[in-house]
Amino acid sequence: MNDVFGLLGTEEEGVFADPEIPEIGEFMPPKPATHRGGQQMITNVAVLSFFESVFNTNEGIRSAALQQLTEFTSQDFAEASFLP
Repeated sequence: MNDVFGLLGTEEEGVFADPEIPEIGEFMPPKPATHRGGQQMITNVAVLSFFESVFNTNEGIRSAALQQLTEFTSQDFAEASFLP
């Protein structure tokens, strides 16, 4: 059983751990990690795009930043995605 779920409680406490569920990592093997420099670059682009899309006083810049965030970030970086 996934030992980490044992910390949630016992069956007597109302927590049922189904023995049929796969172990952690069985159902979705982890993807390789992105290089830390790449992670930092993606974070910088996404955070700046978000703040510009919300707080910039120029409508054109806000629109371009929103497009960068919602469309181009995932196109430029395969490991990144945006969910509104």
